[in-house]
Amino acid sequence: MQKIKTGTLFSGTGTVDCVLRDLNLKLNLAVEYDREIAEIYALNHGSQHLRVHPVEELVNPPELDFLWYSPVCDNASDANPNKAEQVEDLTAIEAVLKLHSDRTPLVSVCENVWGYRKFESFKRLVKGLQELGYWVSLDAKDEPWKLNAADYGSPQTRIRLFLVASRIGEIKKPQPTHSKTPENELLPWEGWYNAIADLIPTLPYYVPRLDTEGNWIQGQWCQSRDKYGNNSIFPVFDKKFKGLADWQVNRWRSHFETKQGLHKVSLLDSKNSGRPITVRSGCEPSFTVIADGANSHRARVALIERVGTSSGKLYAIDPNTPSHTIRSFGRGCDRQWHKHDCVIFNDSESFDELIKSVKVFPLDALCLARLMGLKDFKFPQRGEIRQSASIDAEVIGNGVCYQVARAIMLQVLSAIA
Repeated sequence: MQKIKTGTLFSGTGTVDCVLRDLNLKLNLAVEYDREIAEIYALNHGSQHLRVHPVEELVNPPELDFLWYSPVCDNASDANPNKAEQVEDLTAIEAVLKLHSDRTPLVSVCENVWGYRKFESFKRLVKGLQELGYWVSLDAKDEPWKLNAADYGSPQTRIRLFLVASRIGEIKKPQPTHSKTPENELLPWEGWYNAIADLIPTLPYYVPRLDTEGNWIQGQWCQSRDKYGNNSIFPVFDKKFKGLADWQVNRWRSHFETKQGLHKVSLLDSKNSGRPITVRSGCEPSFTVIADGANSHRARVALIERVGTSSGKLYAIDPNTPSHTIRSFGRGCDRQWHKHDCVIFNDSESFDELIKSVKVFPLDALCLARLMGLKDFKFPQRGEIRQSASIDAEVIGNGVCYQVARAIMLQVLSAIA
């Protein structure tokens, strides 16, 4: 039997292509316009089928049985305060529809942020696919699939839109395999900590310092050793970086003193300012983290999202839960590399004593890739250290979680067979 021929548009570093490759499908086409991102793609998947140009410039595409495309989501993302549809969103969809017309893949999948469904681009996409004779995965309310990657085994909560189009009839929505409140043979959500536990000891870490009045002052970077015994390299950091922000510590203190569960390993999220503090138990995925444990004088661990609003509430989930959604803030974000920190500290009866033992481990792109479900992903050797190579963190934030992409692909392959 001939291998199913697949392609991806807006391919990025090829997180979906990892699934296609692992399912023994033929990678026939990948289109990525950014040369630096394409370099990472080629390192992981080769360059024979890779085309480095905008999707609008695609000519003479190869035969395709299956197509996956994730149009640039910046203009629809909640992370963008100035989100609004642009002309390039519409021209990109015109190119996608042209490829469907020219090569008529049996099945295609569009992935994007949930807000994308309100764009005129999405409406034109749906109409265009239906005019070409495709069945599309809309429910009775004309809504596409809304899937959370954590429900399919990802160590990250990541809700995304998926629109499946098929010339071979209906494609069944994949059934969740995991749940925050598991029952009926569902498994509990996967935790963020197990996904990166072996990498944390290889990261450089920062030891904050307090002055005599309890204020954060400049601390000290310390080396770890990687699995080969080499010293880790210190990140390039701005002088304002003190491990934890004053507002984070103040909210952590309040949370600790009101006995709301931060005595074990937990994950704290600071990105959403409109909700009260929440604590995720050991069976959930991650977002921003601090520690929560019962036995005193034990090392605790937490995951903290650095990039957010200091006016918001503090959120907490523990290491056995999935991570927060890994976001991309663009190459211009000077704190891209330390937007997600792992915090380890010793438990104590006193918050003042507890805070003195804090170590802050900025997560690098390899850690973020793990939280996307990618276990053996490669990044180019760079002149600067991994943590400061913001492009690596950027492209991971724009990717697709491995587990949910695989669940969809298994449904597609079942239909094609």
